[in-house]
Amino acid sequence: MRPLFESFRWRRPTYAIDLPGFGLSERSERSYPPNLFSDALAELLRKMRARFASADVVALGRGAEAASRVATEEQGLIRSLAILEPAGLLSPRDRGLQRLAARVALSLGDRAARGLFSLMASRPWIRHSVRERFRGAPDPSLLEYAHASAQVPGAHHAPLAALAVRRCMPELTQLYHSLTIPVLVVHDARGAHAIELEAFLRGRANRFAMRVSPTRGMPQFERRRDTVSALERFWQSLSGAAWDQAMR
Repeated sequence: MRPLFESFRWRRPTYAIDLPGFGLSERSERSYPPNLFSDALAELLRKMRARFASADVVALGRGAEAASRVATEEQGLIRSLAILEPAGLLSPRDRGLQRLAARVALSLGDRAARGLFSLMASRPWIRHSVRERFRGAPDPSLLEYAHASAQVPGAHHAPLAALAVRRCMPELTQLYHSLTIPVLVVHDARGAHAIELEAFLRGRANRFAMRVSPTRGMPQFERRRDTVSALERFWQSLSGAAWDQAMR
């Protein structure tokens, strides 16, 4: 999320959160259910509301699911939600083999889990994984950050736990459909890959979409200016009559 943080930190109060088990957060050996991430986000948003007001949240990957859960379970914390390339509304990438490997490794114990993760945390593997999310060359600083964060002791716990879970796409899709706050989907999907997104948008005044192309999951890096512009227009539309209409 660094490109967006850098773009907005000088214009408005801007926070970036590392979900438990990722980034600079603690990496303890524990369970990592979806509600752990939504609880962490909700705690931050409560503190923010005490100082400012309800927040405009931008989420990517698992963050989109966590933010949607907060918006549906504790109304008033999130004013609007922008979700980048959300699984559940767009066709997810096939990770069947990786999911199976993670499950097997976790079932064999911590030594096997660390062994598998050491392979996944190698520079060639990270470069391949990140490259899949870019149309062009991956951002070099993102590659370095991904490698460095994967070397922290205990870094294998949360990623393998998240990878091993078979996410129920209908349930996740229903979570998005239950959102009543204004929602912007930033994507580069078309045809069959956007069927669920079209159903999500149809007939709802509080839901919007912006196609940022060409991208492959990281529009904030490959089309930073277009992504920032889409967010600004979305937030500006939430004032006055547009806000009243969106909340009906």
